[in-house]
Amino acid sequence: MNAVAGKALTSNHFELFGLEPVFALNADSLDSAYRDIQAKVHPDRFAHAGDAERRASLQWTTRVNEAYRTLRDPLQRARHLLGSKRCRFARLAAKGPGRGTTPA
Repeated sequence: MNAVAGKALTSNHFELFGLEPVFALNADSLDSAYRDIQAKVHPDRFAHAGDAERRASLQWTTRVNEAYRTLRDPLQRARHLLGSKRCRFARLAAKGPGRGTTPA
């Protein structure tokens, strides 16, 4: 599980799976990356481990499942992409046209 532990520090789902942050995602690449990570962190692998390791495995599994569900759904993927890019469009749109802001 240590091999993927560094990826937990990122909130970017694309980084978690080692994928380019693009909307036109290759579903086979996502599925393959998901299976690879789950093979390392699935709770069944830690059934006889200590409490801390089992708890970490459950947290990892939850994180991986959430990221996978987000990237599989086109609308959620788009939201994640916009959020991860710190997209200025939403902030500018909220201020409206002619309110002293110029798009960068």
